[in-house]
Amino acid sequence: MKKAFTSVLLFATVLCYAGDKKEYKVGILQHHIQNTERVGTDFGTISCRNERCVGSATGIYQTSNYWQIRLEDGYWELQPNWQDNSKHNPLNTAKEGDKILFRMGKKHYLNGTFDAAWLPRTDDPNKEIMLLAKWFPNIPPVAVTPPTPKSQMEVACANGKLTPEQQKQFCNQVPESNAVAAPAPSSAIASAPPQLPDLATARYNLCMKNLDNLKDPNAKVVMAHSCEMLKPENAAKSYADCLANARFTPNPEAVARGCEMIKP
Repeated sequence: MKKAFTSVLLFATVLCYAGDKKEYKVGILQHHIQNTERVGTDFGTISCRNERCVGSATGIYQTSNYWQIRLEDGYWELQPNWQDNSKHNPLNTAKEGDKILFRMGKKHYLNGTFDAAWLPRTDDPNKEIMLLAKWFPNIPPVAVTPPTPKSQMEVACANGKLTPEQQKQFCNQVPESNAVAAPAPSSAIASAPPQLPDLATARYNLCMKNLDNLKDPNAKVVMAHSCEMLKPENAAKSYADCLANARFTPNPEAVARGCEMIKP
């Protein structure tokens, strides 16, 4: 009876061991990186006698290998572990595009826990080689909104290509798609005082008028740049930039007072 029980227990143990298969992932070797760097100096070829030395030092170089294994949502970068014999590493003979079998886990060291990958060896599939691993997830592409196309008149207004009269007539107009207010009674129109332009618009119109009267081409270029800063839609940004740049001048208080002239 005892012998039969031992045989059954041994048979059950063999079945459990045979059914305990390791789950491997299948990735694609997308890139193999190999770096060679100097890690020290060898002075062994130098010999000294009677305060005279002969020979020269040579550099000690070490080659590091990194393999990137691509999965659907990112890739693992694998690096050989110095404790394992690299001659059994199946990645040594793998080519970019090959399918790679591996499983992931944690490796515990005195200074912490690290991700590690275990790969079946090609010389003995029942044995594995361990490599240190680092995960790099996919970076989603940034959605870029294309700029809204501008009409020819909008571009001309924005770049000061029109005369002051045309600028007043065609630029800074309310789009026709906007709701039109109901006309005011004729009595209200007769009694209403004339509407003056706001300060930012007045400054811009004055600048454009002076620009039109300039004859020197170089002066016109400088004045056109100044008028662009005085545009009602650019006034707030120009004022903020002026105050920000005032801090880096020899007399920031005086420059800040000058910025008040373009305050919207």
